[in-house]
Amino acid sequence: MPVTTIEEAAQAITALQTTIQSLLRKDVGLIVLSPSSAPPSDCIPCDGREYDITDPLNAHLKDLAGVLGNTFGGDGVTTFRVPELRGEFLRVWDDGHRPDGLVDAGRALGSFQDWATAMPRAKFTTERNGQHNHGGSTGDENQNHSHGITHNVQSEGSGNHADRGGDIGLHRVPAILCGANDRGHVHPIPETPAHSHTILGGDPDTHPRNVALAASIRF
Repeated sequence: MPVTTIEEAAQAITALQTTIQSLLRKDVGLIVLSPSSAPPSDCIPCDGREYDITDPLNAHLKDLAGVLGNTFGGDGVTTFRVPELRGEFLRVWDDGHRPDGLVDAGRALGSFQDWATAMPRAKFTTERNGQHNHGGSTGDENQNHSHGITHNVQSEGSGNHADRGGDIGLHRVPAILCGANDRGHVHPIPETPAHSHTILGGDPDTHPRNVALAASIRF
């Protein structure tokens, strides 16, 4: 089709440049990490945005749309979505190579994985024991046993040896024991109902040491 105007010529040159770049470049869809907040000139941010490739302004993204399809959203025909990588950690796809299925099993390429916490290899301990008790009993209902008690009586002199309070004229006698003449009995210790202990501390999320970089994807 012949070019008749300067505007048509400019559009044809742009389309030719895009075609040549697509033929020469083999890394469409490559994720690029950069310490700059602005993406490279041949990339767009990995911000989860959806693009309509029927829009002339998005004509330069057709090859990227062909690579991504509907992996991250969109219908994969006229629309596609770039991955949302802001604030996320990247994990290399397992691709089913672990036969035991113990690590990242069943993941689809490009799928999102939410929070999870595995059982720690090292045990957690509390700084000190929480206040609690354990149910049970003292003594044996089939055997006699003793309990020491202290009893105050009036000291020697006139009058009756009656129980009194205070310190004047009183002396403390040895403990009175429940002995062989007492029948066997037990004293119950109340049980503590089921309960839990809260471990305080921690951070808002779980993460390894890391460096923040901006992610973009090449078109």
